[in-house]
Amino acid sequence: MRKPKLTNEERTRLLNLADKKNALVARRRKLYNKLYRKSAFFRSAWAIRLLFIALFVLVAVFFNKTTRSKKEKILSSHVESIKTVSGHGTYDLTTLFLQTNVESYSSNFTDFAIPVLNVNDSIHVERNFFGKPIYFTNPGWNWKYSIDSTFYLYFAILMLTFISFFFNDGLDRFTTNVLWFTLIVDIITTLLFFIF
Repeated sequence: MRKPKLTNEERTRLLNLADKKNALVARRRKLYNKLYRKSAFFRSAWAIRLLFIALFVLVAVFFNKTTRSKKEKILSSHVESIKTVSGHGTYDLTTLFLQTNVESYSSNFTDFAIPVLNVNDSIHVERNFFGKPIYFTNPGWNWKYSIDSTFYLYFAILMLTFISFFFNDGLDRFTTNVLWFTLIVDIITTLLFFIF
C-alpha cells in the first residue's frame, strides 16, 4: 500500500517543525560550547598548546647556536653505509657513530669526506643553549660536522598541535579525546626535550 501524498500544508508544517528542531539543536550546541570553552580543561588545553608552540619557536631559533664546547675522548667509532636510490639517482648515505667518554653521537655524511677518528683521539663537541650536542670539530680542522638530532620529530608534534586547534565542539566526544591526547603529548615532549 502506498502512503498518501502530503499536502502543501502538511509539507510546510513538517518543514517548520524540522527548522525549529534544527534551531533548538544549534542553540543547545552553542550554549554548551560556550560553557565548554570556559571550562578549566579547555582553557588549560589552550594554554599548554600555546606554551608548546612558543617553546618550539624559541628552541628553533636558538637550536643551532653554539654556547659552549667541550673536549671529549673517543672510546669507539664505526661507520655504516647504505645505498639509497631516488629519482635523482643513487647515492651513499654514510653514518658515523661515535662513543665518547661523555655520550654517544651519530653524524650523517652524504657529500662530505668522513674525518679519520681513532680510539683515544679527542674531539670538541659544541652544544647549544639547551645543552644538546650540535657539532663536533677539532682546532686543526677547517670544518665542523653536524651531529644528528631528533628535532625533526618535534615538527610532527607541532603539526598535531596545530591540527588540534580545529577541535572546539564540546558535544563531539572526539574533541575531548583529541585535546587530552595533544595535551599529554605536548607535556611529555616538552619534558623530554628539556630534561634529557
